[in-house]
Amino acid sequence: MIFFEIPRLKIRQWKDSDLDELVLLNSDKDVMKYFPSTLSKDDTEKYFSKIKNNLNNNGFGFYAVEFKKDNKFIGFIGFSEVDFIDDFRPCIEIGWRFKKKCLRSRNSNRNS
Repeated sequence: MIFFEIPRLKIRQWKDSDLDELVLLNSDKDVMKYFPSTLSKDDTEKYFSKIKNNLNNNGFGFYAVEFKKDNKFIGFIGFSEVDFIDDFRPCIEIGWRFKKKCLRSRNSNRNS
């Protein structure tokens, strides 16, 4: 199911086939630079289940993102309830994570 599209991207429901790409994404040191650590395959499998359960139970969550041109998974974006204990809870997190090859430098051509 596609939730919405923008000129270059589709924001869609997760597919089981996204798991292997999510494992690669979560094990990339550059992508996970501002997190406590990268995630192992087992941790990513648990995270994948959590993401899908949150979407089903809450009606919102993190959505898979893919390029329209080739239908390749490139990351995720969305909202999630914060599940750790802190002074500012309850709250909703706005989050995203994309493959580093999808990031553009400021000098890149916007038409590519």
